[in-house]
Amino acid sequence: MNKDELRALFSEQKQETLNKNANLISRWAKHYEDNLNKQCDLMHDEITIEFCTTKEQVQQWKAYVHLTTSLPLKGAVGRQVKYFVKCGDAIIGMVHLTSPLAQCAVRDAYCNFYDKWENLKHIYNIQTCVPTPNYSNYLTGKLLVYTVFSKEVQDYLQNKYGDYVMGFETTSLYGKSSMYNRIPFFKYLGLTEGLSAIYISDDDWKALWNEYKSVYPNTKTNRLAPVKFQIVDKMARYYKKIGKEFPYEYKNVAFKRGVYFGYYVDNTLAEQIETWRNRWLKGRIERLNK
Repeated sequence: MNKDELRALFSEQKQETLNKNANLISRWAKHYEDNLNKQCDLMHDEITIEFCTTKEQVQQWKAYVHLTTSLPLKGAVGRQVKYFVKCGDAIIGMVHLTSPLAQCAVRDAYCNFYDKWENLKHIYNIQTCVPTPNYSNYLTGKLLVYTVFSKEVQDYLQNKYGDYVMGFETTSLYGKSSMYNRIPFFKYLGLTEGLSAIYISDDDWKALWNEYKSVYPNTKTNRLAPVKFQIVDKMARYYKKIGKEFPYEYKNVAFKRGVYFGYYVDNTLAEQIETWRNRWLKGRIERLNK
């Protein structure tokens, strides 16, 4: 599937997500617009992290991401931490850290795990890293990555889940990403071997899931494979076996993602921000002011 086909597919999924979350988005839309109009000085104002620890903060975080990114907001299982990055009182980005990918050949080869399942407890996936549009031209996407590798974020994760942090990974949709490239502690490892994904409407998925539980009440899914992929595949074979047409519409998509990985950085948030300002922000301001 090429880039244009992927964009069209994600656009369809995005619209479905927006429709499903219309009430949440409507509630926070004015707040979001007001935030975009806030002024801040990225070079001199205090830049902070606000972890989402309440239901209200999580709802605000979700609404902001829905209103910012062109991609559908994905759910996650396992460990999760969401936070805002703020400059003064203006929110300038949203980050979501989750459990790592169970299978990723280029990462596994690079890390050379001695005990993969034990080591994966110490790695987090940067699932969402989205700057708000009002300051994104100042490379705030890179700033978000710098905050992830700060001691404050790593300490928060360790305090919440009990395991020290060894490193962070992420994938980029179209191979190499300008947001992640040239960050010295975040290495591009190559492409995934091929990621299969199932796209099915929420209504069809709910109906299929209920039918699956009825047909296979005692069957467990394989924790190493995407649940939707397993269930759609198994139910399609079930319908073929009983001689009926599969009644649910879905798309099976295979595409490759770029993979990035970085080991922990022993710098405070203030040190990471200062490094970002000197390495990225100063030059960008000079170029924009020419």
